[in-house]
Amino acid sequence: MTTIAAENITPILASLESGGGPEAIARARQAGLKAVGYCCPYVPVELILAHRMLPVRLDPADVAGIAACACASPQPEKASPAPVVEALDGLIVTAVGNGKKQDSEPADVSGLPVVTLHLPSCHDRYRVSPGPERDYKAGLKSLSLSLSRISGRRPGYLDMMRSILLEKRIRHNLRGLYEAPLSENTPLGWRALERLSRAGAGTGRPGYYQGLERLKAELAASAPALAGDQSRLMLYGPALDGRADEVLDLIELSGGLIVTDYICTASARLRKTVPVWGTFERPAESLAELYLFNAPCPFMGGHEARLMRMLALARWYRVHALVCVNPGSNPVFKSDFERLSEDFYSRLFIPSLYIEDSLPLKDPQGLRERLNDFIDIIGGRV
Repeated sequence: MTTIAAENITPILASLESGGGPEAIARARQAGLKAVGYCCPYVPVELILAHRMLPVRLDPADVAGIAACACASPQPEKASPAPVVEALDGLIVTAVGNGKKQDSEPADVSGLPVVTLHLPSCHDRYRVSPGPERDYKAGLKSLSLSLSRISGRRPGYLDMMRSILLEKRIRHNLRGLYEAPLSENTPLGWRALERLSRAGAGTGRPGYYQGLERLKAELAASAPALAGDQSRLMLYGPALDGRADEVLDLIELSGGLIVTDYICTASARLRKTVPVWGTFERPAESLAELYLFNAPCPFMGGHEARLMRMLALARWYRVHALVCVNPGSNPVFKSDFERLSEDFYSRLFIPSLYIEDSLPLKDPQGLRERLNDFIDIIGGRV
């Protein structure tokens, strides 16, 4: 199966990728918009949009001196922040914990106001305890107040609902596009879609939604691609950045084809739909469902919920193997993957491969040999 997009799909994909830097933020500022950066995908972009600001997702490596994401290690203090960070008007960082303090006072890091959103460290799938939801909502309220100090305005109910409905439409489109690899002969592969959620300042969200609509239409009208003989893989691990392309390229060169994932910045958080609560939707409940009670991060617990969802995806996408890409060997992801790999094999006889090489790779040839041997062993390559 080829992952090369059809000729009329390629320019749409290119227009949707978040490749912009300070220049894109400067254009937004010319239009009267401020920009707020964040690393963790558990930060509700709906709140940023409701304050009429541009959300900009960052790589943790872009931010010097602090851990900008719950699963990221602090960057060296002597390092300078990336130019895209210096162009922002504010920064949201996340931390996992059950402390009562939900939001730190904005602190200047390289002259940038910083707000901390604390995420509950437990994922109460069955809502037995009201604590996690209560704490998360309190954190969102504090975050909104801090964003008001940056934006100079306080959003109303209609502002919140417009941003929530827009993000729902974007998630719905992305969810449908990520189902393209279910077909053996789709012209749109997983990697092309994963690049759409990479860090960077891209087009505004309304323009992003319109681009996804065009992409859906072109995909429906495109001719089928030729089916190949690659092994169908599920990818797991922490958030990806541009450095991961080196590993993903080697996977493809070895005969592997990523068809689905459980990665917070890719498709993991797109699969849940949120009901309307009563006659009028309640924004706080919707955001809690979309972020807190959605695909749980290993740092937030919820191993059993994560396992059940991944097993269902493996069956649905006809996966041959589970691959974990964990640069730097994050201990939380490593421990979680060890449990997942045992369950995958005992329940579905699906083998797994763990990749923890630092990026950029020190021994790409050695990794390629491991991948070749693994693909041969699982027998997914005909």
